[in-house]
Amino acid sequence: MKKISSLLMLAVALCFAACSESSYEFHQTYFYPQQPGGKVMYADQTLDSTRVVSYDSWTLQTTSDWLSLTPTEQNIPSGYGMNTLVTLRCTPNTAGDTRHSAILLKSFDSLAMDVYQTGWLNITWPSPVYTNKPESEGGVATGTLMDKRTTFAMTLSADTTSMKVKFRVYADGATLASDASWLSHKDTVYAAGAHEALLAVEPNATPVDRTAMLTLTSNGVSTPIKVTQKGKVQK
Repeated sequence: MKKISSLLMLAVALCFAACSESSYEFHQTYFYPQQPGGKVMYADQTLDSTRVVSYDSWTLQTTSDWLSLTPTEQNIPSGYGMNTLVTLRCTPNTAGDTRHSAILLKSFDSLAMDVYQTGWLNITWPSPVYTNKPESEGGVATGTLMDKRTTFAMTLSADTTSMKVKFRVYADGATLASDASWLSHKDTVYAAGAHEALLAVEPNATPVDRTAMLTLTSNGVSTPIKVTQKGKVQK
């Protein structure tokens, strides 16, 4: 029985030794964080990043010239893994429509990640309303941001005296302007970052609804916000 046990242990040891030789390879490559719907950048944004986690050497390229990557390759020695920060750079999207590029990653396996840059700024309140673009305007019903038209609007009651707008801009010198005297605010210039703008509203004493347009501008891109105030109910 001792001889059998010894032979068994020797066989197991040889098996582990064989698995540890260079002929055994582990292959795995992925983007982190993983974003099945694609990475979204906003119209005034010029800088973002992702990470490539891999146990094999890799190269990267984009399918559009508006997006560039650094680095575009990584040499990884056999038996090692590496988590690499990849910087994404682009110009502001002043075209008005969302644009798309893919990042193509070639390694032991090949994969891709979609990148979208919206035609609008990052306004979180009021919440964006998405509608499908008709085919005449380039809509192809793929379900992506490429097919969406985005609007921002808010409706106020007649006796409302204040309202908030929440947004994030990616460049210093952003502005928020109103075209109506009944809707105003103190701060008109904003640095890069997240902001919550408080606006003063004059109550609407008339029975007629009225409309004002707020315009947020950052890095040469402007996004309108329609504000409607209901008329006062007459008794």
